[in-house]
Amino acid sequence: MLRHEVIRILDGDTLLCRRFSHVEIVRLNWVDTPEIRKDNQPLRNIFDERQWYWGQRAITEVQNFVDSAARPGYIWVREYERDKYGRVLADIFSDYRYLIKDNLQYHLLRLGLATDFFPRMEKIVSESEYQRISLFTAFLRAEYWSKYHKQGIWGDPNFICPFEYRQTWE
Repeated sequence: MLRHEVIRILDGDTLLCRRFSHVEIVRLNWVDTPEIRKDNQPLRNIFDERQWYWGQRAITEVQNFVDSAARPGYIWVREYERDKYGRVLADIFSDYRYLIKDNLQYHLLRLGLATDFFPRMEKIVSESEYQRISLFTAFLRAEYWSKYHKQGIWGDPNFICPFEYRQTWE
């Protein structure tokens, strides 16, 4: 894991970070957060309004997470691979100890501000590293808990999952 300085939060699951003089976009692995309004995008319906509201709440929580890190303004990034857009897919922690309680994805899932996004389940199942598997199962438990207790997006009857929402753009 490497420590990165957070330059800007682009949305609830994407951050612009700097490591020494190298700047790159870091995308949270395995989760999807609500979308935010893009460049004067017109409001079409209640689903847009709710999506953007929860997207802003996710950004606020990410900012709070970064501000309350062991060293405010810095995060610990465990990189895995790059996505088709060239972003680094990573797990993000507020501390170097790799504890679930210090993980940003877990935090967002537990608050009901993110959904799981597991497009390559076979890759997860074949993962043999204990820490990685325990983190993954913690994500599932956190999402289940927030759904059961109707936290965040799960308590909003006018919210649709980000993946489904993006399909309405076409």
